[in-house]
Amino acid sequence: MFWRIRRIWQFLRRDGRLLLQAFKHPSCPWWFRLGVLLIAAYLLSPIDIVPDWLIFLGWLDDALILGWGVRTLLRHLPAPLRLELQSQTR
Repeated sequence: MFWRIRRIWQFLRRDGRLLLQAFKHPSCPWWFRLGVLLIAAYLLSPIDIVPDWLIFLGWLDDALILGWGVRTLLRHLPAPLRLELQSQTR
C-alpha cells in the first residue's frame, strides 16, 4: 500500500515539475498554457462533475481529471521542448 502512494507522489512531483517548467518556457505553445490554466481552474472551482461533498467520489474525479489532463498535455507537448525540459530535470 505504501509503495503505491509513493509511486503516485513521484509521478505527481516529476510530471508536475515538468508541466510547470513547460508552462514557464518561452517557446511553450499557447494551447499548452491554456490547458494548464483550465486544469487548475477545474481543480479550484467549486463546480465539479461530482461534488466534493461526496467525499471519496468527489476527490476521485478531481484526481482522475488531474492525472488525465497532465498526461495528455505532456504527451502532446512538442518533442524538442519535452526533450529539452526532461534533460534539465535529470
